[in-house]
Amino acid sequence: MTILYSCIARGVTLLVENSASYEHNFSSVCRSMLQNIPYKDSKVVYTSDQYMFPVIVRNGITYLCATSQDFSKKKSYAFLDEIIRRVTTSSLDQRVQHAGEHELDRDLSIVLSQEMDHYSHLKESASNIDNLQSQVDEVKGIMIQNIDKVLSRGEKLDDLMQKTEDLEASAQSFQKTAKRVSNKYKWMNRKTGIILAVVIIIVVAVLIVIILKIAGVF
Repeated sequence: MTILYSCIARGVTLLVENSASYEHNFSSVCRSMLQNIPYKDSKVVYTSDQYMFPVIVRNGITYLCATSQDFSKKKSYAFLDEIIRRVTTSSLDQRVQHAGEHELDRDLSIVLSQEMDHYSHLKESASNIDNLQSQVDEVKGIMIQNIDKVLSRGEKLDDLMQKTEDLEASAQSFQKTAKRVSNKYKWMNRKTGIILAVVIIIVVAVLIVIILKIAGVF
């Protein structure tokens, strides 16, 4: 029951992100979602079988996090509201409008990490607070949609997760193969160098013997 990932984006430009879990590639999922999240101010929760993705869009900037299904939506939105407060009450409020890809990592990555940890372990004051918050959310018009609808090209979350994991496995396999090939060619180069050195030594020795014979030394 933790906040597993969070990011801030302007359109499809990912300004900063932080992940507390490296088991799944939430970054790829986030990028697919950003292609279809409206830029107008809104508050929405995208869901899948395993995860929830609460989103707030404020002044064209998207604030998003990923949590387990059993994590409190109240705490998720409290976390996003705190990140929005951190941004809008500082010089970052202007920078987010013009910053490039991952340009705010240095300024905000540690902030995301600290607040993710804080709100993941924050205790709630009442056992029924989630039910109350759900009712309030409905009154406020917070939409709850299936994440499959927001992913590009109709990809499902589980399929996308599997694709990213397969891609990572293929990349690791390629790196191992490339390393073996590189080591093989290094050994072949060393072997060729040794043979060439021996040939040169033999040729030089033969020339020396010939010269000494001509000079009458032998």
